[in-house]
Amino acid sequence: MLQIGYFKAKQTFFHFRLADIPREDIEFLMRRYFPGQSFRPKSIQRGAYFQQRKRILRLFGYRFWSDAFLPRIEAGATQLAMRDVTPVFILAELIALLRHEKIVRPGYNTLQAVISEALAAERRRACPQSSRRLSTVMPRPR
Repeated sequence: MLQIGYFKAKQTFFHFRLADIPREDIEFLMRRYFPGQSFRPKSIQRGAYFQQRKRILRLFGYRFWSDAFLPRIEAGATQLAMRDVTPVFILAELIALLRHEKIVRPGYNTLQAVISEALAAERRRACPQSSRRLSTVMPRPR
């Protein structure tokens, strides 16, 4: 239940221990889905964890991230950087794109690399143009 709830909220999977889960989350699930029952924790085997992930993806119609999606995300980040060079803006919009495409979020490093490259490309694109514009407005000193 926790995996489903966390996936529904964040569209990604987490490795966690029972001790890491806020008590309020467990209490909410027990009240909402298992009223009158007491919580009895059980450990989950590694294979069962991965099986749960596959089932959750099927349930919500999502696909795991793969490098095949990288060109689409890179193109999106490049377009976004032309609108706004704020990394937080680009990140939020990429996450919205991934949700729309129903793709599990890639890792932090992947998103960081995509956003960094999009910002660098925008800097390269914008700087020569601004330099040319300034030279036409302001004559060079002699």
